Amino acid sequence: MSYAPCNSCYSAASAMRLEQAVNKFYINGDVHINNGSINHGIQHTIAAQKTGDVHVYSQSIDNRVGVQQVNYVLNLDNRKVEFVPPYVGVGRKEVVYNTRNDRYLLPRPAGKYNDSQSQEYQSSITVGLLRPLRPVTQFVEDAAEVEGIVRQTFEKLTGQAFPDDIVVRVLGEEEMKKAHKANGGTWSPGIMGFALNRKPYPSAIFVRKNHLDALMLTVGHELGHVLSERLASDVDEEAKAFAFELAWAKCIVENDIGGLAANFNVDFMPAQNGLHDRAFAFVQGMVKRGKEALKVFWELSVRHLSITKNQ
Repeated sequence: MSYAPCNSCYSAASAMRLEQAVNKFYINGDVHINNGSINHGIQHTIAAQKTGDVHVYSQSIDNRVGVQQVNYVLNLDNRKVEFVPPYVGVGRKEVVYNTRNDRYLLPRPAGKYNDSQSQEYQSSITVGLLRPLRPVTQFVEDAAEVEGIVRQTFEKLTGQAFPDDIVVRVLGEEEMKKAHKANGGTWSPGIMGFALNRKPYPSAIFVRKNHLDALMLTVGHELGHVLSERLASDVDEEAKAFAFELAWAKCIVENDIGGLAANFNVDFMPAQNGLHDRAFAFVQGMVKRGKEALKVFWELSVRHLSITKNQ
């Protein structure tokens, strides 16, 4: 893990354009919004926001041929889930995958990476993994403050050194916004982290400044995205990230890493209201039937497990 000035990792989205999607759904009467995009494997952590019953979403997309205005109107009633198909830009090149068969960098998924839809990390899962009444932890301002605990957790969980081709950055809101937009994302104030899975090139995890316990969960989730190639199925990809996040949290609790054992509720089970809840519930179900969360992660990564095939 390393830290460097943020502008060194920015990459304007140029000709490889975006896949855009808008996902909105109700949970307990509130509207949760995920507005997201992918470019070279961008993943985001987006917190829930409250809005009205009818929302008009408008997005301008520069695809280097012209600017296209895309408008979506979503009418949602309580607990209904509605997905808007993604806009697919032009002039994109196929991502080149590195062939590596070691424990952490797994073979590329079946199909083309660019055929996949965007992923949004529903942060309500992470909120559920945090105990409501828990000790207050330090507020993390810089990646150097957590490098030791991240390495310690990773090595304790996997028995391996932290990969040297993954960079973790801790940024303030304005820096996060700048990095997210520079990498082709659509910014939302609720974003707490996102990851750029750019294998065979170095991958990067961007995490917003936060208290140590919440920040560590975000790091664990984003690691679950970048430790292996992205899966073709959206729900399997989210389950993969959640499986690693859960294994990460369990490792912290079982070893009281950083004195954080009392901060996490690793038995949390969400209501199945959307893609992210379904993905996490699948992981918890496998764990409750006796399979280790880390094993669920690896089996999803190599496609030995699949939500669509196992449900």
